[in-house]
Amino acid sequence: MRSGGVARIGSRVPGEADPGLPSAARVCDYLLGGGHHFAADRALAREFLLAQPNARTIVRLDRSFLRRAVLHLIDRGVRQFLDLGSGLPSVGNVHGKDVTDPRTVPAAVRRTGLLDFAEPIGVLAVGVFHFVPPECGPVGVLGVYRDALAPGSALALSQFTSDLQPAEMAGIVEVMRKSPNPVFPRTHAEITALFDGFEVVEPGVVPLPRWRPEEGVAGRDDPDRAGIFAGVGHKR
Repeated sequence: MRSGGVARIGSRVPGEADPGLPSAARVCDYLLGGGHHFAADRALAREFLLAQPNARTIVRLDRSFLRRAVLHLIDRGVRQFLDLGSGLPSVGNVHGKDVTDPRTVPAAVRRTGLLDFAEPIGVLAVGVFHFVPPECGPVGVLGVYRDALAPGSALALSQFTSDLQPAEMAGIVEVMRKSPNPVFPRTHAEITALFDGFEVVEPGVVPLPRWRPEEGVAGRDDPDRAGIFAGVGHKR
């Protein structure tokens, strides 16, 4: 068994970033206080904040969920991770693959030698599938990933929802419609369906702050303003 590995898959992009086109990953970076963004990203982020004034908190909560989910999987013995849509893409590695083509992605990852598909893998789909339109069949896409995984593998997923703050989410949809990365919020039932074939662990598919909050943090953030449902499921 490998001691551990991470393969990161980003959404399909040209060989070089176009500074005139905003990117959802760079907008997120700006909202998190990072430095990897252009003027077009900052302009879109400002529109995003007008639609959802809680946006900075939401992206912070999503990043915090990712950390807690990974630590949970490590505690369960997972030592390898396939990070879908891992943010800022870079040229010349496994970034640039289309995450909605799950037969291509595992093959590309296998060629890198980073992951051993005979051993458990944690698939990280955090803040990814709200960019996947319904016509791409997200349940089926995740089902192909699931079938490629060994028992003991897991899926950590978070997704925008219109069940929480529907007016603000409608505003986000309108803002992102003008970008190369439109968003498709889903209901709680639709997000739960993305875990088909996985056993969802407690506390289930819940608003970000309610997924296993760390001591001293529980209750600090309003779950009704989280904008995103999240959960973790294990493959038996």
